[in-house]
Amino acid sequence: IGEQYLSAASAVMQIIEHLGQGEYLGNMFDVLLALSDLPENRTLMRMLPASLSDQGRANVTKALPLPGFLLVEEEMEKVQPLLEGIFVHQVGDRSIEEILNNK
Repeated sequence: IGEQYLSAASAVMQIIEHLGQGEYLGNMFDVLLALSDLPENRTLMRMLPASLSDQGRANVTKALPLPGFLLVEEEMEKVQPLLEGIFVHQVGDRSIEEILNNK
C-alpha cells in the first residue's frame, strides 16, 4: 500500500474521532457496553449481566478534540485535496468543517 493511502486513512480516522468529541472512546465492545446504560437502551441492558455494563464504562474514556491532524507536512500535502472535499460536505445545514470547529 502506498504511503499516501495510509496517510489518507489516518486523516479520515482522525476526522471520525473529531466528530465523536465528547462521546465514548475505546474498543467497540466496551463502547457498546457503555452505551447500553443510556436510558434509551435500558431494555437491552437488562439482557446483560450488570457487571458487563460496569466493565464497559470502566474501559472507555471521553473523546477530546485535538487541534489539527497528526500528520507530517509532507503527508498533509498529499491528503489535502481529500480533506478539502470532506470539509465542504454538508450534513444538515452545516459543513463537516463547521461541525469540526464547533460552529
